[in-house]
Amino acid sequence: MGISGLPGYLVAVFLGVFSGWLVNLLLDCLPFARKSLTPHCVRCIQPVGWGSWFLFRPCPHCGEERTARTWILIVLMAIASLWMNFSPPGLLGYWIGLGLLAYFVLVFVMDLEHHAIVFSVTILGALIGLAVGWHLWGWFSALIGCSFGFLVMFLLFQLGKVYGRWLIKRRGIEMDEETLGFGDVTISAVIGLMLGWPQIVGGLLLGVFFGGLVSGLIILISVLRKKYQPNMAVAYAPFLILGAMVFLYIPK
Repeated sequence: MGISGLPGYLVAVFLGVFSGWLVNLLLDCLPFARKSLTPHCVRCIQPVGWGSWFLFRPCPHCGEERTARTWILIVLMAIASLWMNFSPPGLLGYWIGLGLLAYFVLVFVMDLEHHAIVFSVTILGALIGLAVGWHLWGWFSALIGCSFGFLVMFLLFQLGKVYGRWLIKRRGIEMDEETLGFGDVTISAVIGLMLGWPQIVGGLLLGVFFGGLVSGLIILISVLRKKYQPNMAVAYAPFLILGAMVFLYIPK
């Protein structure tokens, strides 16, 4: 259940804004200082200091303003919180739904910005995923889903490495980065915990479908603009996240 009454909706907006603020904080800290929460400038990668970060001041080193991502995430999380308070996700409810959405947004944006998911975020996801999967499906189903998600994406990860070696050997083209990173493999295991068995099968299929569709569009546009490169890589975790969200947030 959500928080009832007008005060409840005001609280929901506040919680959404706080969730967006927290996600921004982690995005500005973890990729740059993985052993401490120290906000950094996304342009010059220098610590900006807590005062500058809290007051939304430009970077004291290079003068870079806070990116649009800061405001977009705060607004989106506030809207999502308000909506889920009005219509809580059937499987999750308001409180779990909001917390899980914040984690999904963190992974989604981190992979888009850095094409990497730091280890601490994966560990946090494993703890959240185990709790959510146990709550929804039971521990056995959650662990089977985790194993299946890891195994399938690990096989795809190995195929990506074979493809990369083939490009180097046959065409002399080196990949800028791997088609799939190991972070995608571990996030698939985390999603497997959340979806359980057999829901993880549908979740992965949807994620692969979304990824293939967007990758195809990017390739088509690149070909039309005569800028296509065989070594192009696309962040894949966002598509896995979208596939999981279809199962967890959309009523059946």
